[in-house]
Amino acid sequence: VLSDVLSDVDDRVRRTDRRARRVVRDVIADAYIQSRLASNDPARGASLCPRLLGTDARAWERWIARFAATPRALPHLAPYVPTEHPRLANAAYERVLNAFLRDGRDHARFLATVKAWGAREIYSVPSMVSAVRRKMEAGGDTPTLREALAELYLADGQRDRALRLHLELGRPSVLD
Repeated sequence: VLSDVLSDVDDRVRRTDRRARRVVRDVIADAYIQSRLASNDPARGASLCPRLLGTDARAWERWIARFAATPRALPHLAPYVPTEHPRLANAAYERVLNAFLRDGRDHARFLATVKAWGAREIYSVPSMVSAVRRKMEAGGDTPTLREALAELYLADGQRDRALRLHLELGRPSVLD
C-alpha cells in the first residue's frame, strides 16, 4: 500500500519541482514511520527506512533518535542504519551502540554491530572502549562484552590488548 502511495505521489508531482516532491514524500514517510512506532510495529517501519529516508542524513539521524526514544524499537532499526551514502554524524552511530550497551539483553547486538561496522571511523572507538570498560567495571563483565572490547581494541590498533582478551576467552585460534 505504501509503495502505491509513494508511486502515486511521484506520478502526480512529477511535473512540479524536485523540492516539492521531496517535501511531500518526507511528510508521507514521517507519518508512516511514526504510525509504525505508535502501533508497536517498529520492525516494519525500520525495514522501510532505507527506501523512505534514502540518502537524507538528517532524516536518518532524526529517526535514530525517535527509535531510541521508543522502548525496544532501536534494535529493529540498527541493521538498516547506513554507514556510507549517507554517512551520518558520529553521534548517531554512538547513540545506537550506547543503547545496546546499556541493556544487557542487547549486548549480543552490540557485539554484532561493532563487528558489522568494523573500523570505518564512523564513531569514536576510544569513547566506545571507555564505555565498555565502565560497563564491565560496574558488574557487566560478560564474555560478549569482552569479545566486543577485543573488537574495539582491534579497531583502535591495540592488537596486544585484543589478543590478550581473545586468549582469556579461550580463543587460541586468533593466533592462526
